[in-house]
Amino acid sequence: MAMGPFIKALILIISYLIGLAISDLVLPDKANPDVKSIGTENLSKPKPEEGQPPSSSPKINIFENIRFSIHRNGETEPCGHTTVTLSDALAKLNIEEGGLPDSFDKMSRYELDQLLTASIGKHALRTSACGVEKAPPEIKWKRRMTWGRGENYRIEGIDSQLLTYCDMGEEHTPILPDHDQLKKIMTNGVNSYPCHFHTREGLRFTAYQQLVDYIQQQKLQSDHEEECSVGDDGMSVCSESHKMFDVHLYAVPAGRPFVFAPSFIGEVFEISHVTPKSEKPISLVVMSLSPRVFDVLNFFDNDESKAIVAKALAETSDTHRIKRSSTGASGYNLNSQRTSENGFDTHGKTAIVVKK
Repeated sequence: MAMGPFIKALILIISYLIGLAISDLVLPDKANPDVKSIGTENLSKPKPEEGQPPSSSPKINIFENIRFSIHRNGETEPCGHTTVTLSDALAKLNIEEGGLPDSFDKMSRYELDQLLTASIGKHALRTSACGVEKAPPEIKWKRRMTWGRGENYRIEGIDSQLLTYCDMGEEHTPILPDHDQLKKIMTNGVNSYPCHFHTREGLRFTAYQQLVDYIQQQKLQSDHEEECSVGDDGMSVCSESHKMFDVHLYAVPAGRPFVFAPSFIGEVFEISHVTPKSEKPISLVVMSLSPRVFDVLNFFDNDESKAIVAKALAETSDTHRIKRSSTGASGYNLNSQRTSENGFDTHGKTAIVVKK
Protein backbone atom coordinates (compact mmCIF):
# COMPACT_ATOMS: atom_id res chain seq x y z
CA MET A 1 0.00 0.00 0.00
CA ALA A 2 2.90 2.33 0.73
CA MET A 3 4.08 1.94 -2.89
CA GLY A 4 0.80 3.22 -4.33
CA PRO A 5 1.63 6.97 -4.44
CA PHE A 6 5.13 6.25 -5.76
CA ILE A 7 3.77 4.06 -8.60
CA LYS A 8 1.21 6.72 -9.49
CA ALA A 9 3.91 9.40 -9.59
CA LEU A 10 6.14 7.14 -11.70
CA ILE A 11 3.30 6.57 -14.21
CA LEU A 12 2.72 10.33 -14.47
CA ILE A 13 6.43 10.99 -15.03
CA ILE A 14 6.69 8.29 -17.72
CA SER A 15 3.56 9.69 -19.46
CA TYR A 16 5.06 13.18 -19.37
CA LEU A 17 8.36 11.99 -20.86
CA ILE A 18 6.56 10.11 -23.66
CA GLY A 19 4.50 13.20 -24.44
CA LEU A 20 7.63 15.34 -24.46
CA ALA A 21 9.39 12.95 -26.83
CA ILE A 22 6.63 12.97 -29.43
CA SER A 23 5.67 16.64 -29.07
CA ASP A 24 7.98 17.76 -31.89
CA LEU A 25 6.22 15.32 -34.20
CA VAL A 26 2.87 16.93 -33.48
CA LEU A 27 3.70 20.58 -32.81
CA PRO A 28 6.28 22.83 -34.50
CA ASP A 29 9.51 23.54 -32.70
CA LYS A 30 8.87 26.90 -31.01
CA ALA A 31 12.58 27.48 -30.57
CA ASN A 32 13.04 27.40 -34.34
CA PRO A 33 9.98 29.01 -35.99
CA ASP A 34 9.75 28.85 -39.76
CA VAL A 35 10.02 32.58 -40.39
CA LYS A 36 10.00 32.07 -44.17
CA SER A 37 6.85 30.04 -44.44
CA ILE A 38 4.11 32.61 -44.75
CA GLY A 39 4.84 36.07 -43.34
CA THR A 40 1.71 35.85 -41.17
CA GLU A 41 0.30 33.19 -38.85
CA ASN A 42 -2.82 31.05 -38.86
CA LEU A 43 -4.41 32.39 -42.04
CA SER A 44 -7.51 30.29 -41.51
CA LYS A 45 -8.23 31.92 -38.15
CA PRO A 46 -10.38 35.07 -38.14
CA LYS A 47 -8.88 38.26 -36.83
CA PRO A 48 -9.58 39.02 -33.14
CA GLU A 49 -12.60 41.15 -32.37
CA GLU A 50 -12.01 44.86 -31.88
CA GLY A 51 -10.71 45.56 -28.40
CA GLN A 52 -9.25 42.11 -27.95
CA PRO A 53 -5.47 41.80 -27.63
CA PRO A 54 -3.67 40.51 -30.71
CA SER A 55 -2.03 37.11 -30.82
CA SER A 56 1.20 36.86 -28.87
CA SER A 57 2.98 35.24 -31.79
CA PRO A 58 6.75 35.79 -31.83
CA LYS A 59 6.73 36.14 -35.62
CA ILE A 60 6.80 39.57 -37.23
CA ASN A 61 4.18 40.31 -39.84
CA ILE A 62 6.31 41.43 -42.76
CA PHE A 63 3.32 43.06 -44.48
CA GLU A 64 2.40 45.30 -41.53
CA ASN A 65 2.30 48.99 -42.50
CA ILE A 66 2.90 48.05 -46.14
CA ARG A 67 0.72 49.43 -48.91
CA PHE A 68 1.30 48.04 -52.38
CA SER A 69 1.03 50.53 -55.23
CA ILE A 70 0.17 48.57 -58.37
CA HIS A 71 1.32 49.78 -61.78
CA ARG A 72 0.18 48.47 -65.12
CA ASN A 73 3.11 47.41 -67.27
CA GLY A 74 5.06 50.43 -68.54
CA GLU A 75 3.03 53.04 -66.60
CA THR A 76 4.72 55.51 -64.26
CA GLU A 77 1.61 56.27 -62.17
CA PRO A 78 -0.06 53.57 -60.05
CA CYS A 79 -3.44 52.36 -61.23
CA GLY A 80 -4.46 51.43 -57.69
CA HIS A 81 -3.37 50.92 -54.09
CA THR A 82 -4.08 48.01 -51.77
CA THR A 83 -6.66 48.87 -49.11
CA VAL A 84 -5.84 45.94 -46.79
CA THR A 85 -2.55 44.27 -45.95
CA LEU A 86 -1.42 41.36 -48.07
CA SER A 87 -1.66 39.21 -44.94
CA ASP A 88 -5.38 39.98 -44.62
CA ALA A 89 -5.87 39.41 -48.34
CA LEU A 90 -4.18 36.01 -48.11
CA ALA A 91 -6.32 35.15 -45.08
CA LYS A 92 -9.53 36.06 -46.93
CA LEU A 93 -8.40 34.07 -49.95
CA ASN A 94 -7.69 31.06 -47.76
CA ILE A 95 -11.02 31.26 -45.93
CA GLU A 96 -13.03 31.64 -49.14
CA GLU A 97 -11.14 29.27 -51.43
CA GLY A 98 -8.56 27.40 -49.34
CA GLY A 99 -5.71 25.56 -50.93
CA LEU A 100 -2.86 27.81 -49.78
CA PRO A 101 0.43 25.90 -49.66
CA ASP A 102 1.80 24.66 -46.34
CA SER A 103 5.15 26.24 -47.16
CA PHE A 104 5.29 29.29 -49.39
CA ASP A 105 9.00 28.63 -49.94
CA LYS A 106 8.17 25.62 -52.10
CA MET A 107 5.99 27.53 -54.54
CA SER A 108 7.10 27.80 -58.15
CA ARG A 109 7.20 31.18 -59.85
CA TYR A 110 3.93 30.35 -61.56
CA GLU A 111 2.21 29.50 -58.27
CA LEU A 112 3.51 32.78 -56.83
CA ASP A 113 2.07 34.68 -59.82
CA GLN A 114 -1.26 32.95 -59.25
CA LEU A 115 -1.27 33.67 -55.51
CA LEU A 116 -0.32 37.34 -55.80
CA THR A 117 -2.75 38.04 -58.63
CA ALA A 118 -5.64 36.33 -56.84
CA SER A 119 -5.01 37.82 -53.38
CA ILE A 120 -4.33 41.35 -54.61
CA GLY A 121 -6.96 41.35 -57.36
CA LYS A 122 -9.77 39.80 -55.34
CA HIS A 123 -9.18 41.10 -51.80
CA ALA A 124 -6.55 43.87 -51.58
CA LEU A 125 -7.46 46.22 -54.46
CA ARG A 126 -10.75 47.85 -55.23
CA THR A 127 -12.41 45.70 -57.87
CA SER A 128 -12.63 48.74 -60.19
CA ALA A 129 -8.87 49.47 -60.02
CA CYS A 130 -6.22 48.55 -62.60
CA GLY A 131 -8.51 47.51 -65.42
CA VAL A 132 -8.03 47.61 -69.17
CA GLU A 133 -5.50 50.16 -70.39
CA LYS A 134 -6.91 53.38 -71.81
CA ALA A 135 -6.04 54.31 -75.38
CA PRO A 136 -3.77 57.36 -75.83
CA PRO A 137 -5.75 60.56 -76.49
CA GLU A 138 -4.49 60.81 -80.08
CA ILE A 139 -6.27 57.55 -80.96
CA LYS A 140 -9.90 58.38 -81.74
CA TRP A 141 -13.22 57.01 -82.98
CA LYS A 142 -13.32 53.41 -84.23
CA ARG A 143 -9.62 52.86 -83.67
CA ARG A 144 -10.09 53.83 -80.03
CA MET A 145 -12.86 51.26 -79.55
CA THR A 146 -10.64 48.47 -80.90
CA TRP A 147 -7.34 49.66 -79.42
CA GLY A 148 -5.72 46.87 -77.42
CA ARG A 149 -8.69 44.78 -76.37
CA GLY A 150 -11.06 47.74 -76.48
CA GLU A 151 -11.87 49.96 -73.54
CA ASN A 152 -15.07 48.05 -72.78
CA TYR A 153 -13.34 44.66 -72.65
CA ARG A 154 -14.38 42.46 -69.74
CA ILE A 155 -14.38 38.79 -68.80
CA GLU A 156 -17.86 37.53 -68.03
CA GLY A 157 -18.09 36.37 -64.42
CA ILE A 158 -15.00 38.26 -63.19
CA ASP A 159 -15.52 41.54 -61.33
CA SER A 160 -11.86 42.24 -60.52
CA GLN A 161 -10.48 44.64 -63.10
CA LEU A 162 -6.92 43.55 -62.29
CA LEU A 163 -7.77 39.96 -63.20
CA THR A 164 -9.29 41.25 -66.44
CA TYR A 165 -6.12 43.21 -67.16
CA CYS A 166 -3.87 40.20 -66.46
CA ASP A 167 -5.64 37.96 -69.00
CA MET A 168 -5.42 39.64 -72.41
CA GLY A 169 -7.57 36.98 -74.03
CA GLU A 170 -6.67 34.34 -76.61
CA GLU A 171 -6.11 36.83 -79.45
CA HIS A 172 -3.75 39.03 -77.43
CA THR A 173 -1.79 36.58 -75.25
CA PRO A 174 1.47 35.45 -76.89
CA ILE A 175 2.12 31.72 -76.48
CA LEU A 176 5.60 31.58 -74.94
CA PRO A 177 7.58 28.37 -74.24
CA ASP A 178 6.37 28.29 -70.62
CA HIS A 179 2.71 28.93 -71.46
CA ASP A 180 1.57 25.48 -70.30
CA GLN A 181 3.12 26.09 -66.88
CA LEU A 182 0.98 29.15 -66.13
CA LYS A 183 -1.41 28.59 -63.22
CA LYS A 184 -4.93 29.81 -63.92
CA ILE A 185 -7.17 31.52 -61.37
CA MET A 186 -10.69 30.20 -60.81
CA THR A 187 -13.35 32.88 -60.21
CA ASN A 188 -17.04 32.01 -60.20
CA GLY A 189 -16.32 29.04 -62.42
CA VAL A 190 -14.25 31.11 -64.88
CA ASN A 191 -10.53 30.51 -65.44
CA SER A 192 -8.16 33.40 -66.14
CA TYR A 193 -4.40 33.79 -66.48
CA PRO A 194 -2.39 35.67 -63.80
CA CYS A 195 0.00 38.59 -64.06
CA HIS A 196 3.65 38.35 -63.15
CA PHE A 197 5.07 41.08 -60.92
CA HIS A 198 8.26 43.12 -61.16
CA THR A 199 10.14 45.91 -59.46
CA ARG A 200 10.62 49.29 -61.11
CA GLU A 201 13.96 48.05 -62.40
CA GLY A 202 12.44 44.97 -64.03
CA LEU A 203 13.35 42.30 -61.47
CA ARG A 204 10.66 39.61 -61.62
CA PHE A 205 9.52 38.05 -58.36
CA THR A 206 9.92 34.31 -58.78
CA ALA A 207 9.94 33.17 -55.13
CA TYR A 208 8.01 34.16 -52.03
CA GLN A 209 11.16 34.70 -49.96
CA GLN A 210 12.50 36.99 -52.67
CA LEU A 211 9.41 39.19 -52.25
CA VAL A 212 9.81 39.13 -48.45
CA ASP A 213 13.47 40.10 -48.70
CA TYR A 214 12.65 42.95 -51.08
CA ILE A 215 9.95 44.27 -48.73
CA GLN A 216 12.28 44.06 -45.74
CA GLN A 217 14.93 45.99 -47.64
CA GLN A 218 12.43 48.67 -48.67
CA LYS A 219 10.99 48.81 -45.18
CA LEU A 220 14.36 49.26 -43.50
CA GLN A 221 15.24 52.08 -45.88
CA SER A 222 11.85 53.70 -45.46
CA ASP A 223 11.83 53.35 -41.64
CA HIS A 224 15.23 55.03 -41.47
CA GLU A 225 14.12 57.91 -43.68
CA GLU A 226 10.75 58.35 -41.99
CA GLU A 227 11.73 58.08 -38.34
CA CYS A 228 14.90 60.14 -38.02
CA SER A 229 15.21 63.91 -38.17
CA VAL A 230 17.58 66.66 -36.94
CA GLY A 231 16.58 68.35 -33.67
CA ASP A 232 17.00 72.00 -32.66
CA ASP A 233 20.37 71.20 -31.11
CA GLY A 234 21.62 69.71 -34.37
CA MET A 235 21.47 66.18 -33.04
CA SER A 236 19.68 63.33 -34.80
CA VAL A 237 16.28 62.51 -33.29
CA CYS A 238 14.61 59.20 -34.10
CA SER A 239 11.08 58.27 -33.14
CA GLU A 240 9.68 54.77 -32.68
CA SER A 241 6.69 55.29 -34.96
CA HIS A 242 6.17 53.04 -37.96
CA LYS A 243 4.44 54.91 -40.76
CA MET A 244 2.62 53.38 -43.68
CA PHE A 245 4.73 53.38 -46.81
CA ASP A 246 4.43 52.16 -50.38
CA VAL A 247 6.05 49.24 -52.13
CA HIS A 248 5.59 49.54 -55.90
CA LEU A 249 4.79 46.44 -57.94
CA TYR A 250 4.55 46.43 -61.73
CA ALA A 251 1.94 43.97 -63.03
CA VAL A 252 2.62 42.41 -66.42
CA PRO A 253 -0.13 40.41 -68.22
CA ALA A 254 0.45 36.73 -68.96
CA GLY A 255 2.68 36.16 -71.98
CA ARG A 256 3.91 39.76 -72.07
CA PRO A 257 7.44 41.10 -71.42
CA PHE A 258 8.21 43.73 -68.80
CA VAL A 259 8.34 47.33 -70.09
CA PHE A 260 10.28 50.05 -68.27
CA ALA A 261 8.27 53.10 -67.16
CA PRO A 262 10.48 56.21 -67.45
CA SER A 263 9.24 59.51 -66.02
CA PHE A 264 11.74 62.06 -67.33
CA ILE A 265 14.78 62.40 -69.57
CA GLY A 266 17.94 61.72 -67.59
CA GLU A 267 16.22 59.30 -65.18
CA VAL A 268 18.44 56.36 -64.19
CA PHE A 269 17.43 52.74 -63.65
CA GLU A 270 20.04 50.78 -61.70
CA ILE A 271 19.91 47.18 -62.92
CA SER A 272 21.57 45.68 -59.84
CA HIS A 273 19.94 42.25 -60.31
CA VAL A 274 21.93 41.64 -63.52
CA THR A 275 25.51 40.67 -62.72
CA PRO A 276 27.92 42.49 -65.06
CA LYS A 277 31.18 41.03 -66.30
CA SER A 278 33.06 44.07 -65.05
CA GLU A 279 32.86 45.64 -61.59
CA LYS A 280 30.83 48.56 -62.93
CA PRO A 281 27.05 48.21 -62.39
CA ILE A 282 24.68 48.09 -65.35
CA SER A 283 22.27 51.01 -65.59
CA LEU A 284 19.82 52.56 -68.03
CA VAL A 285 19.73 56.31 -68.64
CA VAL A 286 16.54 57.68 -70.22
CA MET A 287 17.27 59.57 -73.44
CA SER A 288 13.71 59.86 -74.80
CA LEU A 289 10.22 59.19 -73.43
CA SER A 290 8.43 58.78 -76.76
CA PRO A 291 9.73 56.64 -78.25
CA ARG A 292 11.40 55.11 -75.22
CA VAL A 293 15.16 55.24 -75.75
CA PHE A 294 17.76 54.28 -73.16
CA ASP A 295 21.54 54.53 -72.99
CA VAL A 296 22.70 51.18 -71.57
CA LEU A 297 25.84 51.64 -69.48
CA ASN A 298 28.38 48.90 -68.74
CA PHE A 299 26.43 46.16 -70.55
CA PHE A 300 29.55 44.99 -72.38
CA ASP A 301 33.11 46.22 -72.44
CA ASN A 302 35.33 47.45 -75.29
CA ASP A 303 36.97 44.07 -75.83
CA GLU A 304 33.60 42.37 -76.22
CA SER A 305 32.44 45.09 -78.60
CA LYS A 306 35.54 44.66 -80.78
CA ALA A 307 35.14 40.87 -80.81
CA ILE A 308 31.51 41.05 -81.95
CA VAL A 309 32.30 43.58 -84.67
CA ALA A 310 35.23 41.49 -85.91
CA LYS A 311 33.07 38.36 -86.02
CA ALA A 312 30.35 40.20 -87.98
CA LEU A 313 32.84 41.61 -90.49
CA ALA A 314 34.36 38.18 -91.06
CA GLU A 315 30.98 36.46 -91.54
CA THR A 316 30.51 34.91 -95.00
CA SER A 317 27.10 33.28 -94.59
CA ASP A 318 24.56 34.98 -96.84
CA THR A 319 21.96 34.98 -94.07
CA HIS A 320 24.25 36.48 -91.41
CA ARG A 321 26.83 38.64 -93.21
CA ILE A 322 26.53 42.42 -93.28
CA LYS A 323 24.37 43.49 -96.19
CA ARG A 324 21.57 45.84 -97.19
CA SER A 325 18.49 45.57 -94.94
CA SER A 326 15.49 43.88 -96.47
CA THR A 327 11.76 44.36 -96.00
CA GLY A 328 8.76 42.05 -95.98
CA ALA A 329 8.01 38.78 -94.22
CA SER A 330 9.52 36.42 -96.80
CA GLY A 331 12.47 36.45 -99.13
CA TYR A 332 15.05 39.17 -99.60
CA ASN A 333 13.25 42.33 -100.74
CA LEU A 334 14.93 45.72 -101.03
CA ASN A 335 13.19 49.01 -100.46
CA SER A 336 14.61 52.30 -101.71
CA GLN A 337 13.68 54.03 -98.43
CA ARG A 338 15.53 51.55 -96.25
CA THR A 339 19.26 52.03 -96.73
CA SER A 340 20.70 50.54 -93.54
CA GLU A 341 22.87 47.44 -93.41
CA ASN A 342 22.53 44.53 -90.98
CA GLY A 343 24.76 41.74 -89.81
CA PHE A 344 24.13 39.00 -87.26
CA ASP A 345 26.37 37.26 -84.74
CA THR A 346 24.14 34.61 -83.19
CA HIS A 347 26.55 31.85 -82.13
CA GLY A 348 29.89 33.53 -81.62
CA LYS A 349 31.63 32.86 -78.31
CA THR A 350 31.49 36.49 -77.19
CA ALA A 351 27.95 36.99 -78.51
CA ILE A 352 26.67 34.07 -76.43
CA VAL A 353 28.31 35.48 -73.28
CA VAL A 354 26.75 38.90 -73.88
CA LYS A 355 23.30 37.41 -74.61
CA LYS A 356 23.37 35.38 -71.39
